[in-house]
Amino acid sequence: MPASFEQWFSFSYETVAGKDGFHTAMGRLHSADGTLVGFTEQLVALFD
Repeated sequence: MPASFEQWFSFSYETVAGKDGFHTAMGRLHSADGTLVGFTEQLVALFD
């Protein structure tokens, strides 16, 4: 974990799988030196 939050962070997001109105996505938050400081995973469903 960074000692200070007074720096830039980067967030990457990718779809892991998707089909028939559903998709799973993973996001990663990195500090300025490339250290992984957080992640998220989401399941999204689209209904019509």
